[in-house]
Amino acid sequence: MQIPYSVFGPILRTLFERAFIKGLHSPNERPAAIEWEKRLLKTWDLLLPCQNPNCPSHWFILHDHANVQCSFCGTKQKGTIPILRLRSERRPGQWTLDGELAVYNDLYLFKWHAFDNVFSGEEADKTPQAYCVFYQGKWLLINQNITSLTSPNGNPVAPSPQPGQPGSAIELKDGVQFRLSQEPHGRMVEVQIINR
Repeated sequence: MQIPYSVFGPILRTLFERAFIKGLHSPNERPAAIEWEKRLLKTWDLLLPCQNPNCPSHWFILHDHANVQCSFCGTKQKGTIPILRLRSERRPGQWTLDGELAVYNDLYLFKWHAFDNVFSGEEADKTPQAYCVFYQGKWLLINQNITSLTSPNGNPVAPSPQPGQPGSAIELKDGVQFRLSQEPHGRMVEVQIINR
């Protein structure tokens, strides 16, 4: 089966073009290894499980919010999908979009999602900080280990009282904004619901 490089989404598409079109005969145009690593990690955050049990890939990269379907088997996905638009405070009061996270049931969030100065490389702490679930018709973000997660109205959202137990939750509704952490480098999240 031939698969076009565009199925890997816009984040990687530009690197493929720089490496294999512009850079084919111009090595200086080719992206550096660190660019590949950073963009692969951002693309990883856009992976969704395919709902077709017979899909050869089982996962696909979300790259078209208006037409959510698996690039490998063509199955249109059913149900709403929250997108967590991650923002970093580059200057006081100015929040810049610096990543997106496609949500599915039992998705874990890690420190590199909550803080803009944590890199998700091999040495990163892989302790889950929160997780997302679809429960009783609602998408929820359940706090596990984030000490200063705040709700959209600014109230603290308590972490788990005991290891392995769920903490308090935030309902993921379209347009909702909240802080993953009040600590330095803590990110803000804006929720976008797609596939309604």
